[in-house]
Amino acid sequence: MNSDKSNKWGRIAILFFEFMIVLTIFSRAASNAIRAKVTVTKPVKQTILHNQEIYGSISPKDYFIQYVDAGLIVKSVQVVAGQRVEKGDVLFTVDVKRLKDEIAKNDAITVSAEMKKYLDGGGKYKAEKSGLVSRIMVEAGERTTDGVAVMIAEAAGDVYLTAELSWDALSAIRDDSQFILNAGSNMEMVYNLSDVVIGMKEGASYEDAYTLTMTVPGEVFPVGSSVSVLISNKSETFSYCIPLRCLRMNAEGQYFVYLTEEQDTVLGKELVAKEMIVTVLDKNSRYAAIEGSYLSGRPIIESVNKVISDGSRVKIIE
Repeated sequence: MNSDKSNKWGRIAILFFEFMIVLTIFSRAASNAIRAKVTVTKPVKQTILHNQEIYGSISPKDYFIQYVDAGLIVKSVQVVAGQRVEKGDVLFTVDVKRLKDEIAKNDAITVSAEMKKYLDGGGKYKAEKSGLVSRIMVEAGERTTDGVAVMIAEAAGDVYLTAELSWDALSAIRDDSQFILNAGSNMEMVYNLSDVVIGMKEGASYEDAYTLTMTVPGEVFPVGSSVSVLISNKSETFSYCIPLRCLRMNAEGQYFVYLTEEQDTVLGKELVAKEMIVTVLDKNSRYAAIEGSYLSGRPIIESVNKVISDGSRVKIIE
């Protein structure tokens, strides 16, 4: 009888322990299911960049001027302002037939060297230099006047970059500012404050009318193009910088981060999120510099797959 009772209680004990094991397994599975998956980072030493983007246009530094004699009838114009030409390209043509008729009818007309050039060359008026046509001073069907026929902007060599500066952009410029130009093909050109001239916009009388002018290479920045200029300022070097998305704000307007730390629970040691109020020293759109050596080397939660709060169980994923 006693033996039967002992066996009975022994089986009950075994069943109880088996039940507890199963319960523990289910508890751990449930715990894993509700834990937030997080990625973490650690503070690093770096500077914080403050950038402001403006846009400028490229204009020629020098012009080449071509002249024409008066009284020639323009038959057709082959170019327009802003068009790039090479040396020898035809800019406009003179009506050679009418020129010959006028010479034949009027003995008083002396054939000049320029007239002879048109008569022998089929009336072609050619570019004497490569560049960008800035102004064309003749019109088809009209007679030329003695003076400037064409102004060609020299595209080779140095050119001007001019950009308007708002008051905010002007205020952002410091002695150590850098001006980073997007030169295309993932190439940048960096200039310092000593390379730029800042002044009032011509004819303006209000404080927002400032311009920035700098000399840049024409072979990199074509005349007439638009160029991005990044006004870049570096902060001092901070010991503890984190990605901006690590930074959060509570209802009182205080910045905080979530650290991760181990905590004893009935299921053993588990990783939890721990809220830590921080002081922000500087920040931009990507990084924040925070105060506190107590954060040195400690994992800070950067991203989560669900909403968490102080004490939430978390699991670090790579």
